[in-house]
Amino acid sequence: MPCTEICDNMSSLVDDSLSFSRQVRQEIDEQVQRAPNSNYDMTLSSIIHVISAQYTQNTTNSWVTIEHRLHDLWYIVIQAAKSIEPLNPAQDTLIRHIMLMKALGRLRRASSPLSPTIANKGLAGFSDGAELWSGLPLLARDLTEEFSTYRYYQDTAYDTDKRKNLSAFIGRLLSVGLYDGSALCALSLFRETLETSRPLVADESSEPTPDTLWAIEDLIYPLHHLVIASDFSLTVLSSKRSAAVAVTASTVNPADYPHLAGLGELAAQAGIPSSSTGFSPDRWRFWIQRLEELAQCGINHVAGDATSCLTVMQMAQEDTMLL
Repeated sequence: MPCTEICDNMSSLVDDSLSFSRQVRQEIDEQVQRAPNSNYDMTLSSIIHVISAQYTQNTTNSWVTIEHRLHDLWYIVIQAAKSIEPLNPAQDTLIRHIMLMKALGRLRRASSPLSPTIANKGLAGFSDGAELWSGLPLLARDLTEEFSTYRYYQDTAYDTDKRKNLSAFIGRLLSVGLYDGSALCALSLFRETLETSRPLVADESSEPTPDTLWAIEDLIYPLHHLVIASDFSLTVLSSKRSAAVAVTASTVNPADYPHLAGLGELAAQAGIPSSSTGFSPDRWRFWIQRLEELAQCGINHVAGDATSCLTVMQMAQEDTMLL
């Protein structure tokens, strides 16, 4: 097939793919508004089936088209996670779908006129280097983007409930060992809540502006839900012997996100080594110290959330003996 014809076909496929993406996202946004705690089983099962079939069988789909479908899939997962309450079993169902995808392992791709150089190899990864489905391609990138763009911390994109719900979902991902992306998101929330100088509570007398600094009370609430859902995983990530293992399989490199992984000012002032980017025993000890301080702050809801975090983290530390 001549190069110009292939390019024309690719352009047409991309246009169709973008149009389909807009439709999918509009429909999921409407579903979230209509029934925020609904079950997304059928929606997820359908799109997983479509992506798998396009990848393994359909010779008319380019890599770009399949990547669009993957972004659509993770958009659905993230929007659903933002809308489902932490105690709703539907959150566990989301995790089950992701684990089922990963359990499918690496799929092989049939020959295609649009990608003849990789015909029948089935070894090529997507733009983040991950393979379908063993590496859950693009999930880590799309999830991290919620935090790297600070969208998670913006009232225009997240209200209190959405922030809490996504935090619990990230904790669940960590609890089953899906660290790629989710660990960096969790680290960002710890950094912003415990390592950044903030007022304890918001100033009710002043009108908030885009430059208004978030109060600790706004962030320790979702942190509390993340910690509860994460079970033992935070100790695994923070221990010396386990942290390296967690990073090895990552498609998202913490070094590329210093504003998420780097030490916050309070941690640096406390003498935590600058090399302690990412999770570390030193950071863990600092977080415990900060939570102990907040548990005694005298603001009931802040102290309560801090105490809950402390209880779970200290119990995990004692039970695992990793720190």
